[in-house]
Order: sequence, then structure tokens, then C-alpha cells
Amino acid sequence: MTSDGSQWRFVALVVAALLLLSSATSLRAFAQETPEPSLDPETVSNAAIVDLQDRIADAEDELVRVAAAESDTQAAAVRARSDLEAADRRVVETAEVAATAAEALAVADANLAHVEGVLREATDALADARDRLAATETSLAETRHLLQLRVRETWKGGGDLNTASMVLRMEEFNDAVHLQQMIRAVVADDNQLVADYLELQLARTDQLAAARAEEDRVEEARDRTAEVRGTREDAASASTAAEQAARDEQQARDATVAEVEADLANLGDERLVLEEQIDALEADLAAERRAEVERRRVEAERRAAEEAARAAAEEAARAAEEAAKAAETGRVAQTQAQVEAEQRAAAVRSEEQRRVAEQARPGSSSGGSDAGDAGETPTVAPPPPPPSGGSGCGSTSTWVWPTAGCVNSVFGYRHHPILDTRRLHAGFDIAAPAGQPIFAVADGVVHRASFSSGGHGNVVVIDHGSVATLYAHQQRLMVSAGQQVVAGQQIGTIGSTGLSTGPHLHLQVHVDGPNGPPVDPMPWFR
Repeated sequence: MTSDGSQWRFVALVVAALLLLSSATSLRAFAQETPEPSLDPETVSNAAIVDLQDRIADAEDELVRVAAAESDTQAAAVRARSDLEAADRRVVETAEVAATAAEALAVADANLAHVEGVLREATDALADARDRLAATETSLAETRHLLQLRVRETWKGGGDLNTASMVLRMEEFNDAVHLQQMIRAVVADDNQLVADYLELQLARTDQLAAARAEEDRVEEARDRTAEVRGTREDAASASTAAEQAARDEQQARDATVAEVEADLANLGDERLVLEEQIDALEADLAAERRAEVERRRVEAERRAAEEAARAAAEEAARAAEEAAKAAETGRVAQTQAQVEAEQRAAAVRSEEQRRVAEQARPGSSSGGSDAGDAGETPTVAPPPPPPSGGSGCGSTSTWVWPTAGCVNSVFGYRHHPILDTRRLHAGFDIAAPAGQPIFAVADGVVHRASFSSGGHGNVVVIDHGSVATLYAHQQRLMVSAGQQVVAGQQIGTIGSTGLSTGPHLHLQVHVDGPNGPPVDPMPWFR
């Protein structure tokens, strides 16, 4: 019985081992037959993903609106430049008009000064003529008064000076002679008085004519002065109006320039904000999709494990039933098995004794080699050298090729490998191992060197003046904002930060500075 029990325990162990091996094989086969959870984003949908997709769609619509507005503003800027040229011409014309008006005003001031001098001279001459006329009229009045007295005295004496009768009335001769002399003297005075009166009357007439002529001259000078003053006021008004028109034109031009520049700056900032928002939303969407895929993978593995365990349990039950049947059949052949076992044991003991005897003989040896101990270490081939230039693999222009490697994704619209949407690939990609140096393509100033919350990861932006370059997904940044760099200077290393499927460099070229629109970088390297 003891021998029978040992044999049955041995058979049970063999059956159990076979069952375990079968279960493990079934589990591996089931795991291999179970498909991996689909990574197709269309099969991954939940409320968070739908919400993120809606928000991305809204942001992209807003970005389209901003792009259209930016295009309209740029067109308006082109029209404004034409208007500014016309405004500049008007500014020059109004400045010329203002200069002409200023010259006319200077001429009018000179004419006014001249006629005012003439007016002063005429006024002074008129005053002198009036003074002379007044003096003459005074002398004439005095002479007229003396003549009137003389006439009155003559009239009182009878109205006639009869020299003969007066002499006859004289008793002395000397008296008569003296009287005659007196009469002659009086007559001479009277004649002189009359002559003086006539001369004064003539002088008065001449002076009165001269005074009237001076008055006419003064009046004419006054009229001319008034006319020149009117001309001068007109010239001053024209000059003031021309200067004001020039200032208005200049202010209107400056206001137009400021308005267009402000609109472009605001739209550029709004576009950058929207792009950052879209990048952040797309990063959230990618993370949510990866989390959903991971959840589905874990769930699939759990279900596969449960199914494997169930299959293993069923297989174990079948194996136990077959073992019981085998045990019943084994009892019949037990005796025969024992005999055969004893015969085999005797044969084994005989063979062991023969082998021991052979080994005991001198000169015998045993040896061999383990083929597994010998072998050669395979040689690892060195990596291929970096490309020396050519389309998509280097630069033939003055720009430096940014890193060793070739372009494997070009500029243009494509199907995003992570976000599963068709969108613009705003640069080109160069596949390269992580840690490989990245170089500045040209001289410039670092505009930005930081981690982007969108899809670019560690990013460096260099302003080269009229254009700017962007280097994304870097592992390590080796420059900082505001730093001056030269062409060929190392600015970082290849990495896979941000939205990336593996280590590579994403390079963009923006025209009109870091905030300008992206363009195809390849023409800059040819």
C-alpha cells in the first residue's frame, strides 16, 4: 500500500504540473489573442474630451476671426500708407502755402511801415503849413486892423488931406515945411501898410492852397494806410489759416498712423493669446485622451485576467476528473508496473557498477566544453555621421543648419499625430537623438527662453530683426531672454518636451518679428 500510495502521489504531481503548464499556456495564448485597446481618438469620448474639443473649436473659430481682422487691418494699413503719402503731400503743400503767406505778410508789413512813414511825414508837413497859415492870418488881421484905424482917422478929418490948405493956415514957414514932411511920412506909411497887407493876403492865399494840398496828401496817405492794413490783415489771416491747416494735416496723419499701429499690435497680442490658449487646450485634450486610453487598457487587462482565471479553473477541473479516471485504470496495471520498475532498478544498479569500475581504471579521463561559455561580443556599428548639407538635410545659404539631421516633417497642413486633427504644421521637424546640440541659425537677440504651457515645451525664440526663429521641444535651454547670440552658437539640446512623440527639433520662422505670422523655413536655408 505504501508503494501504491507513492506511485499515485507521483502521478497526481505530474498531472498537477501538466495542468499548471496548460493553464499558463492558455493564459499566454489568450493574452496574445486579446487585442490591445484602440488608440484611435474617435473611440475615446467622454464629457471632458467633448468639452475640450468644443472649447478648442471655439478658440479656433475666434483665431480665424482674429486672422481675418488682422488681414483686414493689414489691408487697411496698405490703404493707410497710400493715404499717408497723400497726407504727406498735403502737409508739404500746406507748408508751402504757409511759407508763401508768411512772405506775403512780411511784404505787407514792409508796405504798411512805408505808408505809415509817408503818413507821418504828410501829417507833419500839414501841421507846419497850418502853423504858417495861422501866423500869416494873425499878421494879416493886425495889418487889416491898422488899415481900418487909418481909414477911420482919415474919415474923421474930412476924408481928404489937402496939403495946400493946411500950408496956408500955417503962419510960419518952418511949420509949413515940417507939416509937409509929416504928411509925406504918413503917406509913405500908409502905402507901406497897404503893400504889407496885400503881401500878407497873397501869402495867405498861397499858404491856404499849400495847406489844402497837404490835407489832400494826408487823406491819400490815410487811405493808402488803411488799404495796406487791410492787405496785411488778409495776409495774416491767410498765414494763420495755412499754419493751422498744416498742423491739422500733420495731426490727422499722426493719428492715422497711431491707430493702425495700435490695431495691428492689439490683434497680434490677441492672436498670440488665442494660440497659447489653443495649445494649452490641445495639451489638456491629449492628456485626457491618454488617460482615457490608459483606463481602457487597464480595464481590458482586468477582463483578460478574469477570463484567463476562469479558463484555468475549468481546465483544472477537467484535469482532476481525468486524473481520477487515470488512477482507476492504474490500479489494474499496478503489479506489472512494480515488476517493470524492479527490473529497471536492477539494470540501473548494474550499469552504475560497470561505470564505477571503468572510472577506477588508470588513464581514464572525462572532459568536454560548454559551447555556451565561448562566444564573441557583437560589435556595435557607430552612428552615421551628421549630414553635410542639401535640401532638407543642411544649409547652403548664410543661415546655419540648426542641428545634425534631416527634415522628416515639412511646413503645411497635416494630420496631427497626437491631437488627431487636421491643422497647420507651422514649421519643419528634424529627428535627432536626445541631448544633441541645437544651434542658432543666425545672429540675433533671445526674445524668449522658457517653458510654454502649450505644445512647444521648452522653447527659445530669437529675434533677427526682420524675421524671428523658434526652437521647440528642447530638453535643456542654454540661453536666456535678452541675451545676444551669434550664428552657430549652441542654445540648447534636442528633447521631447510639450506635445511630442519623440526627441526632435521643431523649427519655425516668423516674418515681421516674433509676433508675426509663421512661414515655410526651407527657403531661408537655400
